[in-house]
Amino acid sequence: YADILKRAGDTSDANDAGGLIALLNSGALTQAAAATAYVHSAEALAVQVDGLYLKLLGRPSDAPGRAGFVSFLRGGGSLEQVIVLMVTSPEYAALTGSDAGFVQSLYKNLLGRAGADSEVAGYLAVLPSQGRAGVAAAFARSTEFRTNAVQQFYSATSAPTSVAALLPSLLHRAGETTTAEINGYVFSGLSLLDIETAFVSSPEFFVNG
Repeated sequence: YADILKRAGDTSDANDAGGLIALLNSGALTQAAAATAYVHSAEALAVQVDGLYLKLLGRPSDAPGRAGFVSFLRGGGSLEQVIVLMVTSPEYAALTGSDAGFVQSLYKNLLGRAGADSEVAGYLAVLPSQGRAGVAAAFARSTEFRTNAVQQFYSATSAPTSVAALLPSLLHRAGETTTAEINGYVFSGLSLLDIETAFVSSPEFFVNG
């Protein structure tokens, strides 16, 4: 609850944490099933959407937009797709201005750093053929972005300006996480929500989460 829903669970309420605990204790619900249910719950997804509004658009979510994105995610959409939709919106375009400003904003908001002149120039060269959606999608599936996200799941390490910092720190590791562990998720082909589900369903999360 604290990590994913950003609130305390009520263990005395059968419609809240109490119900989940009872199902787990009875064996009617597996840890993996519980993880999937909570990561993909409307409440958890709304937390993610609210964070993206603030991080990318600089404002709180509006009710229709929030509901629309939550519905999209519950229908099988990915956080990566929501990010692309937000950064290719007219509202985001008004915030970033020129194509160079748009590309530089992706470095800041998705990777948590400034893009070098040569890096920005490289994306500007392909922007006419790929469009802003194509460039944004390339950032969202890049090894650097996914590495930052996976490291955040292990222990909060992402730059505060990056959307990866919105992801929950699930394992709270104090020590080093190996490159092999990180790359196992980075190159898994799983979406961020599916990676999060894998973390939440792991034995380590139930011990240290």
